[in-house]
Amino acid sequence: MSTPRITAVAPAPGYRLSITWDTGKVSMVDVSDIVGSHPLYAGIRENPALFDAVEVGEYGYDVRWSDLMELPCTVLWQRAQAQAA
Repeated sequence: MSTPRITAVAPAPGYRLSITWDTGKVSMVDVSDIVGSHPLYAGIRENPALFDAVEVGEYGYDVRWSDLMELPCTVLWQRAQAQAA
């Protein structure tokens, strides 16, 4: 099965994302470990309000906060499946 694409994303407390997939499924995905440790997301750690500016990237292949801060749908889908288990 191929990875679904993202049709909508909304921020949630604790660096979590509510993601709607093109399958109609909605997942709550915790990305706090990524945001909290990866140097790429230092801007969000310095300004937590920036996390709320998340948006769906082009064609639903990622979520993004800027051109440099993105998370691909493959990573988010894998996390959604693992965290739902």
